[in-house]
Amino acid sequence: MNPFIIGGGGVVWGRQNTDFVSSADPFYNPDIVNKTESDFIGVIGGGVDIALAEQLGLNVTVKYHPITFGNPLAGVDKYSGTAVSVGVAYFLHKK
Repeated sequence: MNPFIIGGGGVVWGRQNTDFVSSADPFYNPDIVNKTESDFIGVIGGGVDIALAEQLGLNVTVKYHPITFGNPLAGVDKYSGTAVSVGVAYFLHKK
């Protein structure tokens, strides 16, 4: 079992689209057909690689994405969340 920590960053882009919203919906605004927002974010997290064979393993990762837009999309400005992923890892090194 090999634990690891990760950090990084990037740009997220959100889009509010009113194509599928009825006019009775409180979030409907006829002046905003397509509204977009973007944010620079930092990502932190960690995980483990669990060896199942010499070059094959299981990868489990947890990441926190703090996303806050300056202007709300559909009435919400904080889209922060945690992502959990599980996958198969192929190790390029040999033991």
